[in-house]
Amino acid sequence: MPEFIYNPDEQNYFNRFPENARGYNLWLRLVEQPVAENLKALQELLRFSPPPHCPCLFVSHRQADRDNALSMAYLAYQNKFQYWVDVLDPYLQAAGITANAILTAGIIEMALLNCTHVVALMTLNTPGSAWIPYEYGRLAEYPALTNNAVAWRHPGFPSNNIPEYMLLRNVHETKDVAAWLMHEYKPYNCHTKWIGPANPYPSPLP
Repeated sequence: MPEFIYNPDEQNYFNRFPENARGYNLWLRLVEQPVAENLKALQELLRFSPPPHCPCLFVSHRQADRDNALSMAYLAYQNKFQYWVDVLDPYLQAAGITANAILTAGIIEMALLNCTHVVALMTLNTPGSAWIPYEYGRLAEYPALTNNAVAWRHPGFPSNNIPEYMLLRNVHETKDVAAWLMHEYKPYNCHTKWIGPANPYPSPLP
């Protein structure tokens, strides 16, 4: 997970992101006035701005797939990607309770804005998710990035249940996701570190 995503020792929303985070000024405006108009301004930035300089994978998943999400984040790290997965953000759930839905959505938008790629986890828990189609579609809009959105299919998830809009891109098994990450890293020259649970590391994806 990129270090800019959150400061685990800081619960002040104004200080949640450093000044070099993409969308920082719009984030401050949203914190000052968490209204739909300011959220929309943050959303619009993704479509008209160049992608970040280092590759970063947004892991889109249902809460029930926490373990698979962490395993995917670790696979990204092994392939030199930074990553963002919500279960490593200890205050995201609290944000929805103590602030409001607009501010929570703003946190997701900041994560999307600071990522270059997205992988949607397709498991038996996925049907009915409102966030996965949104997150997948948002990063697929990035100008100049054409292969930055894929789905990962759990071996137990029927291939004929993959949503049609995801079939327009690629649906991968675990070995194919690893190859995709390796290929997508080639234009970059960046370094990252693992910021998930240190011991033990997540189990490999099935």
